[in-house]
Amino acid sequence: MRHESFLPLPLPALLVLSLVSCSSAPPPSGAGGEPLSAYAAGVGVGEVLPEYPRPSMRRDRWRSLNGTWELAIVPRSAPAPEAYDRTVRVPFPIESPLSGVGRAVSPDERVFYRRTIEVPEEWAGGRVLLQFGAVDWECEVTVAGRKVGWHRGGYDAFTCDVTDAVAPGEEAELVVAVWDPTDAGGQPRGDQALGAGTAASGIWQPVWLEPVPKVSIDALRVAVDDRTARVSVETRGGGRGHEIRAVATGDGAEVAAEARFDGTATLEFDAPRSWSPSDPFRYSLTVELIDPDGGVVDAVSGRLGLRSVAVAEDGAGVPRIHLNGRPVFWRGVVDDAPWPGGGPTAPTDAALREELERLKGLGLQAVRKRGGVDRERYYDHCDRLGLVVFQDLPAGTNDGAIDRAQWAGEAERIVRQRSIHPSVVVWTLFDEDRGAHDVAGAARRVAALDPTRLIDASSGGADHGVGDVVDVHGRPAPPALAPVEGRATVIGAFGGAPLAAGDEAGAVALEELWRGVFAARDVVSAAFYQRLNDAPGGTNGLATADRRTPKIAPDRLALLHAGLFPPFLVEGATRFFDATVLELGSDRDDVEIRYTIDGSIPDGGDPVCDAPLSFDASCLLTARAFDAGGRGSWPARFELRKIDANPALEEAGRDPGLRAHAWLRPVAGFEELATAAPDVEWVTPSFDVPATPRAAARALVVEGTARVPRSGFWRFPVVAGAPFRLLVDGEVATDEDGVAAVALQGGAHRIRLELLGPLDRLDEAPLSVRAEGPSHRRAEIPADWLRHSE
Repeated sequence: MRHESFLPLPLPALLVLSLVSCSSAPPPSGAGGEPLSAYAAGVGVGEVLPEYPRPSMRRDRWRSLNGTWELAIVPRSAPAPEAYDRTVRVPFPIESPLSGVGRAVSPDERVFYRRTIEVPEEWAGGRVLLQFGAVDWECEVTVAGRKVGWHRGGYDAFTCDVTDAVAPGEEAELVVAVWDPTDAGGQPRGDQALGAGTAASGIWQPVWLEPVPKVSIDALRVAVDDRTARVSVETRGGGRGHEIRAVATGDGAEVAAEARFDGTATLEFDAPRSWSPSDPFRYSLTVELIDPDGGVVDAVSGRLGLRSVAVAEDGAGVPRIHLNGRPVFWRGVVDDAPWPGGGPTAPTDAALREELERLKGLGLQAVRKRGGVDRERYYDHCDRLGLVVFQDLPAGTNDGAIDRAQWAGEAERIVRQRSIHPSVVVWTLFDEDRGAHDVAGAARRVAALDPTRLIDASSGGADHGVGDVVDVHGRPAPPALAPVEGRATVIGAFGGAPLAAGDEAGAVALEELWRGVFAARDVVSAAFYQRLNDAPGGTNGLATADRRTPKIAPDRLALLHAGLFPPFLVEGATRFFDATVLELGSDRDDVEIRYTIDGSIPDGGDPVCDAPLSFDASCLLTARAFDAGGRGSWPARFELRKIDANPALEEAGRDPGLRAHAWLRPVAGFEELATAAPDVEWVTPSFDVPATPRAAARALVVEGTARVPRSGFWRFPVVAGAPFRLLVDGEVATDEDGVAAVALQGGAHRIRLELLGPLDRLDEAPLSVRAEGPSHRRAEIPADWLRHSE
């Protein structure tokens, strides 16, 4: 039996409609005339999204209804309007600038769309279908005042048969009335929220008309592995006694299968060519509906990708995701940011295609489609490019039985409608447990509905112990992970720190995050950086919100996504006063490190660093890791500075310990400590002075001399629960929690620690001054190094 996604009405007549030309689209600007990004420049010039919206089930005859419609927004309780006071560009959400409206829609309002359609003579003799890619959220459809459909669900497609509502050659009024509560309701809505700039109400995916025979193919379901494809057909208008024929061609092969309508046509491939990110091959697919007399009454075309996905143990006994029988390590990115000007709707198909090509060009193999379901051409592009998709099922609060039933029904329709796409490999039921309910039951039902894909029960939420994967989030860094018996491990989101264009520190931090992911590749099957583009409330994207400005050089991102990281410093100091020895390392054993010391970028002809390097002069050390294919990493630069060491004091303090000075009154700042007389003075054996009178102090100075046993580069890590600065030989070495680093000759040096209070918090965070230098491991400064003079 076919699944109805709207309440059908009896429509016995055999008429079809054609598009009546609308007025030309308004220019590409938002409400108030604000400029939009370059991606939106083509909108309004010619047709709006003129490509066939459903490439998985293509027919030759169809008419787009995208473009300019009339619009009215009225109170929800009001009747249908008699007059429409504005226009809207379909299929962009009402709130988006590209719709030409760009205003919020209240849960207390309804939106009415209107346009005129006409039945062409050449479409007579069959049925005509009005197709909606998606409408958010509840809508009623009328043609010539006759109700032809009703639907609830913001992310799934639905169909209305409008044949009986208009006669051939006559014009008819098409009206779509929409109500969307956004987050005032409990329905699936993804990240949409009123007042947050993320709401997307109304028609937001393409609308089109197409003629079909009296008995026609209504939907395809395709289940594949790496050798077979099982094609099931749902029909409209009956189908008893009909058969289906499925034919796949490509790669020099033609495979055909036939079955009765109540069965499935199974295509078996003797020498199959499987779909994968490295070889996204698809066969051309034609499906025909054959009547009892052997005549072809309907046919649709699409593409078919063979692939299997499963969880199995790898050679080391670790459960991993396997594609076509081989364990994978997919690097991906979260795709959840709205399009500039269009919200969830890409302004053009070219923009959609170019973005996915850009993603693939960054060396990524996977995308996590979080918070919403895109139009079908998105997934067709992923199929073509070889991008694996982890698809979230949109969730709401799911607080009651009605909302939970809506979630289940919409989830089922989404799963069915995306079944033909080999790129979709995982269904994620709940993101961070939002709307989670009956998790085990939901996982069981979706798995039964689609056994060819994996189930991720909760991405980043509690592990409910069900599904095929364990999905953890790490913000910013990926967490330490261990294998879980029988289930693969996935990092559903990591990162999240703000990232600015050209921010070198941010780029280095991102490299470190990916180092952590690659270090866990023996356990992790997939990892997704959050996110591809900036989104409302977050600037952690790899590109700006307008999608036009990459924050990190794309070739640099491609290298780190391939796991070819810059070398790092294993041992040694980059600042020295006599000489230094540096050891460089790499994350991989199959690379060689080449370097230069003149600031130039190393290439394959420069010296190989296969032993520690010695330096006795300042220089700019630049190093790259080269793999076996000669590809080099992004360069790592180390500025080596030879500096003069502070000379030792000719005369050090005579008495053991340090002198402490405390101010029991407020002190304006560090500078006042040099001139203001202290209230209390005493001698302390170390920097960690007694609680009394420290607890009452508003400022504290501990000073004297510290003897270092040998010349070299000395570091003084300081930890304090109050503002401080450390001075060595009269110069400020550090003024915040961190490390003071100074080149010192062997012998005594003046050392002074200044703290501003109140200092009662030092009991919670004990004061610590340590020393680390040549042949001296980091430790508290020994008491016999410390001296003072009366």
